[in-house]
Amino acid sequence: MKTKNTVSAFLYHSLVVFLRLPQFFLRGTQLQQLSEEYELIAANINTTGTILTRKADDLPDLKEALDVAQREYDDGLKAQELRGRQARLRIELAWAHCNEKEKVSHFRLQACFPH
Repeated sequence: MKTKNTVSAFLYHSLVVFLRLPQFFLRGTQLQQLSEEYELIAANINTTGTILTRKADDLPDLKEALDVAQREYDDGLKAQELRGRQARLRIELAWAHCNEKEKVSHFRLQACFPH
């Protein structure tokens, strides 16, 4: 009787373990998949950290380049403004020469033909 109960208990326990094997396999597979995903995430975090560090190191150089470009742009605007002012002054000078020539001509004309 003892052997029969032992065999029966063994078979029952084996059946329970056998029925639970797919669950264990599924859980093991899920854990493996989660483990791989966590490793991938960790690698991505590491890569992102490296990229951020590199970009943070590049910021001072980029700021300097921006400052240089801004100064050059401002200088270009000033130069353009000065060229416009120069053109206006040349026109004004040309008109001043014309007015002076007209005054001289008018003075000479009056000297030749007094009223």
